[in-house]
Amino acid sequence: MSKSSSPKPPRILQVRKDGAYDCVYVNSKKIRLGRTGTTEADDNFRKIQIQVLTDPTFSAPKSQQVTVDCLCFAYLEYTEEHDPGHYPSIKTAVGILLKHFAGQAVDTLDSRSFLFLQDKFVEYGV
Repeated sequence: MSKSSSPKPPRILQVRKDGAYDCVYVNSKKIRLGRTGTTEADDNFRKIQIQVLTDPTFSAPKSQQVTVDCLCFAYLEYTEEHDPGHYPSIKTAVGILLKHFAGQAVDTLDSRSFLFLQDKFVEYGV
């Protein structure tokens, strides 16, 4: 008796929270959708859901590594617009962070990195 290959049921995606962001998991890979409650997150979820349901070979795209530089410059832009009073001191702290960790992927930083950075802040008087 041979086994008949019945089609697999479609994968059901569940939106999960990742801090202030929504995400889904496809083939054990996390895909960030956007900030929770935004139309961007809803639209991205629908796009991925359609891809998963219509293409059985669909897998999560490889995530791009976010570098310390990218994160710092985005934060500086945000601070300059939303909190200009603290911008000079944050710019100083970000400069120290960039001096020691520029070009590194954010997800490679660990507790030792932050202890090192804390020592550097003390050393520079920040």
